[in-house]
Amino acid sequence: MDARDFRSFVEGRLPAEGLHVLGGGPASRGFAEVILSDDPIRGSGAPRGVVRVQFGRASPFCLEPPLETAEGPPVASYRDVCAGKLHALCDRFEPRDFIDLHCILGRRQERSRPVGESERLSRIRALVADLEECDPGLTATQVGQALARGLDRPVLGAFPLRMLATVQEAEIQETIRLGLEECARLTRARAEWDDPAR
Repeated sequence: MDARDFRSFVEGRLPAEGLHVLGGGPASRGFAEVILSDDPIRGSGAPRGVVRVQFGRASPFCLEPPLETAEGPPVASYRDVCAGKLHALCDRFEPRDFIDLHCILGRRQERSRPVGESERLSRIRALVADLEECDPGLTATQVGQALARGLDRPVLGAFPLRMLATVQEAEIQETIRLGLEECARLTRARAEWDDPAR
């Protein structure tokens, strides 16, 4: 979406849907944040009916084509969102990234059993492979280093918002440990591949 499409969406489509922009947040060339409400009078401090929406400029590289939406602007595929979340985890220390990773790895298909450890390990490998495809400068080693920043640190306690799903700190820590172990295996396998004499 270019700047003209974004302006048209904010100034035309949102009001047509009964949404009003109450204010803006940080913005840069590739990112914009707006505060929306279904009530044009409500202040941004109101607890209900106000939502903060973040728009990010899509990378020209996509693992899968963006998905069309009924609302107009295309959205990134689930695969691209997941790779982007792992990229964010490598770039910063935000509790939400660890929570999101836990939810991605444990995401059930409709009415299926809980996701087992072998499936979560498979998902970690796929996420790291997708991340390396998007950004060859990031590897399993860097993902492991990023995960280690959350190990044995309170993640949920540092998250300022109420969770809609029940998640326990111990579950997130287990996801971090599982990810660390798999990243270590991937790093060892790559080292053996690069130097077969090892």
